[in-house]
Amino acid sequence: MFLKLNQKAFSLTALFVLLLLAACQGLPSFGVNKEALRRAAADSLMQVNIGQLLLKNYPQDSLTKQFKPKNAALLRQELETLYAKNQNKPLWLNPENGQPDTAVTQYLQALKNASQHALNPEKYQLARLSQLQAQLNLPATVPYDTLLTEKTQLDALLSVSALAYTSDLQLGYLTPRGNWDLPEKKPPLALNLFNAIQNNSIDQLITQSAPAYQEYKNLQRLLEEYQKEAEKTPTAKVPNYNLNYEDLAKKIALNMERYRWLPNPDSMSARRVWVNIPEFKMRVFDNHKETDQIVIVVGEPKNATPVIVDKQMSNVIFSPTWTIPSSIGWEEMEYIIQNPAVLIVADVDVFIDGKLTDPREVDWTTISKKRVKMRQRPKLTNSMGLVKFPFANNYGIYIHDTPNKVDFGGVNRAQSHGCVRVQEPKKLALELLEGSNWNDGGVTKAMYSGKEQYAKLPQPVSVTIFYITTLTDENGKLRIAPDVYGHDRNQMKML
Repeated sequence: MFLKLNQKAFSLTALFVLLLLAACQGLPSFGVNKEALRRAAADSLMQVNIGQLLLKNYPQDSLTKQFKPKNAALLRQELETLYAKNQNKPLWLNPENGQPDTAVTQYLQALKNASQHALNPEKYQLARLSQLQAQLNLPATVPYDTLLTEKTQLDALLSVSALAYTSDLQLGYLTPRGNWDLPEKKPPLALNLFNAIQNNSIDQLITQSAPAYQEYKNLQRLLEEYQKEAEKTPTAKVPNYNLNYEDLAKKIALNMERYRWLPNPDSMSARRVWVNIPEFKMRVFDNHKETDQIVIVVGEPKNATPVIVDKQMSNVIFSPTWTIPSSIGWEEMEYIIQNPAVLIVADVDVFIDGKLTDPREVDWTTISKKRVKMRQRPKLTNSMGLVKFPFANNYGIYIHDTPNKVDFGGVNRAQSHGCVRVQEPKKLALELLEGSNWNDGGVTKAMYSGKEQYAKLPQPVSVTIFYITTLTDENGKLRIAPDVYGHDRNQMKML
């Protein structure tokens, strides 16, 4: 932990250091290296100054106001960790001459290029950093202890700025509202920055902090192209798109921000399923490479499919039952009251307080929904279809087959109650079961058996349901998917 001295202790320490520094001028030699003492005094004073700056200028609430990070508490903690690794000594100064080291120039150049990541360099105080660097652009012959206050100001601000910038690159800076179940990420910001400063590898740090998704890099290229046009003619319409250049650049920037909310792709299962809601498409990955695309149906806007990231799937269920959520069951209550026998026709078993009950004997107008459980038996007409792909989530969302194949042919495929329906469930099951004893014939038999059967996957499968509206095709050309749930419209206001 960095030096946590109170203000009085800081003042006394600073006074002692100043007296020592002054005394160095008049010490008799007696074999004492005056220059070494003077440097030691200067280093001690900078240690004290940095400690004071961390306490006074960069508490958590101040970091929130100055840099607006997604997680100010984490930023503050990482700032403490960073300077504790160096005992509050300057990190960015050359120990030989006390002037800004190579890493300073590297970082400021990288920060000037922050717009390549759809981030504003001034959010990280580029102008103030450049001003301080210019003040310290001194001849090599200037004494080591020159402008110590400015040196410590530069050092502390560089550290906070770099931590904030790499934090935004890795975590993003927006917090979406609503059903966005995003993983909490706590990257070792301080350790990564410390090593980059020591090794003069700031460029590598910035590259590694940015999302590793190829699509992010594709959007970077497009952003640069459309930003240039947006600066010249912001309100001009983009050919072939119903957007002006300024709005299109913002839409691309927003989607780049969303990639920062995701884990590194290499940290997820080698076999995974990626659903992109606006695109109405599922992608299947094996050994981290895309192997297939499958058409899907997602939730209608009033039953929007939530964003769910990196959740594990362990089984496939053939001839599944379906425990009907009360929210869906009660939506159909009007029809049930008119004719309870509709549940019998639909192969739905009704349980009242856990007991199987004839639906025609229930007073549906007065019964509490908490007492009722409805479960649909395995049938061709089961709403889950012939295959269900359960995975861990807090929303009761499944990937599944459906007896309703019509919606797959539509342009707007936001038609479900929230689950993700797949057009080719058998193909998906075989892909996820590859490496097990299941084959085509066995899967087909289990699908039509009318008896619920679990098939354990040979390896864990990661499931991500996400929301990306700007994409590139195989030729690198921009494609825009519909903003099905209005997330773009709401989140662009937060940019």
